[in-house]
Amino acid sequence: MATALGGLSLKGKPGNDDELLSAMKRIRGIQLRVATRAGVDPSLVSRVINGKRKSAETMAALRAELKLIRDALNEAIAEE
Repeated sequence: MATALGGLSLKGKPGNDDELLSAMKRIRGIQLRVATRAGVDPSLVSRVINGKRKSAETMAALRAELKLIRDALNEAIAEE
């Protein structure tokens, strides 16, 4: 049985951008991690997450971070 994170299945592919952004708002520290990896200011990441800005590069970094989180959670679930 797949566990959900902000309405997203951990076993499946991430949903649409609205679902992705909703989940990202709930994950503590994600803005700084994504900003550091993407080489952008955390405020840009925050504005993208909150729908005030659009940035394909930032969305790609958010998707990559969600994949890392999902993979780690799936691994932890598999070890139970």
